[in-house]
Amino acid sequence: MDHFAAPEPLAPVTEPIAIPDVYATGLLRVESVGAGAFRFVFTVDQQSVAGDMEKVIVCRIILSADSAREAAREALRILGRFFMRDCIACLHKGLH
Repeated sequence: MDHFAAPEPLAPVTEPIAIPDVYATGLLRVESVGAGAFRFVFTVDQQSVAGDMEKVIVCRIILSADSAREAAREALRILGRFFMRDCIACLHKGLH
């Protein structure tokens, strides 16, 4: 598994209790909640009891504008690495 670290925080980081990971397959929406903060609502796709596909909300995260901007910047940086790695692999295979 690849691990990518955000820039070093200005203060020490502690985790006094275990915070569980949440897996999501989609971002349902981003809502402005005021005071420069945004709520990100994440979902997973699953089959309903009736057999239809449905989206189930699994996580809501509220971020300050600065934190949302930093998260987007880090995600794009990481995705860029994967994209470049995939493109280089395609070039070596003669797919581009």
